[in-house]
Amino acid sequence: MHSKQHSRGFSLIELLVSISILVAISTLILVNQNRFGGTISLSNLAYQVALTIRQAQTYGFSVREAQEGTGNFTPSFGVHFASNSPYTYILFADKNGSGRYENYDNDGNQIPDENFAYFVISGNKSISSFCGIFANGSQKCNPTITSLDILFKRPDPDAIIKSDIVADTYSSARITLKAGEGLTRGITVVSTGQIGVDPTSSTTNGIGY
Repeated sequence: MHSKQHSRGFSLIELLVSISILVAISTLILVNQNRFGGTISLSNLAYQVALTIRQAQTYGFSVREAQEGTGNFTPSFGVHFASNSPYTYILFADKNGSGRYENYDNDGNQIPDENFAYFVISGNKSISSFCGIFANGSQKCNPTITSLDILFKRPDPDAIIKSDIVADTYSSARITLKAGEGLTRGITVVSTGQIGVDPTSSTTNGIGY
């Protein structure tokens, strides 16, 4: 007698289980890929902001013309952050010597444009917060302060950190960036001139940059 071998395909339950496993694996891969891409993108933004602050320090410490062709080499340079503009920040030349970014003086008169370079943050990233930190460790953050200026004045490489609260002088500043995936990364500037970027998106300790 000859034995017959019967071949059978997947049952419906086995097919559904296989599909579920494939969907779960694919979802996990996509989530991790998006998170990794968001981490890289946020890191690039953090170093871009840090480099802009470093550029202001270089311009302020050396001799840089406030605007090409004007022959004005006297202004200090700084970087301006504003709570009503979380997707932009400004590298500015302090043409009126006020120590902060201004478009108008105290009398409401328009002053010469202090914008040296205007940066727009693209994608799903933004400036989530900025803080001025006092020597005793206390701090004021937005929305308590609505703007933060980090200024460098020749011949010192030190940072002058001011907010819209004119009487305040801070010993350091912190700018926190965020991405849509819930990731954050911070930049710290100390009044003695050090500029630091968090080593990873999940920690708050800065490293020298």
